Amino acid sequence: MQLSLSDIRKEDRGLMSPCGIICSGCDMQLGESLEAIKEVVQIWEGFDLAGVAKAFDMDSREVRDALRTMKRFIQVRTEAGPCPGCFLGSSPFETCSILQCVQSKGYWTCAECGEFTGDPSLACPHSDASETPMGSRHRASKFICKRYRGTNVENLARCREIGYAAFVEEIKQRVAEGWRSWHVIAPLKP
Repeated sequence: MQLSLSDIRKEDRGLMSPCGIICSGCDMQLGESLEAIKEVVQIWEGFDLAGVAKAFDMDSREVRDALRTMKRFIQVRTEAGPCPGCFLGSSPFETCSILQCVQSKGYWTCAECGEFTGDPSLACPHSDASETPMGSRHRASKFICKRYRGTNVENLARCREIGYAAFVEEIKQRVAEGWRSWHVIAPLKP
């Protein structure tokens, strides 16, 4: 199926990243963990969990450390606001070589590229000179496929199969039914 950026309404362009990650199911866009953590902090402080930690066989220092970490997360996420999605910019990945490549060609995603294979085991064939992981399309696509267990490539292949407009409706429905990107993310080894 022929794909084109013009098939996507401007307000829907942040729903999926150029590499096929479903941004609309990402917590950085939804903010669900931010709200949950705010509630946990309120409950723990209201209960004075740090003060009564020993009664629950817990270390009060660990509780205080956890509270500090959660408060820092709240501060950082509140200041950053919701991520609009990679394609729309202002995300931590606006320097991503995949995003830059797609935008330079006037595409919405890699699905429009003639070199896209639809095979999660095959990374983007373009190897850029950058040493940063997201600065090389080859390394970035390899990393993203590993982190998202190849679902990003499956999403792009599905776009080719049914078209952007139909895929956008599919992902809106999936997210409305509770699908989240953290359901498919593979843990990264330090």
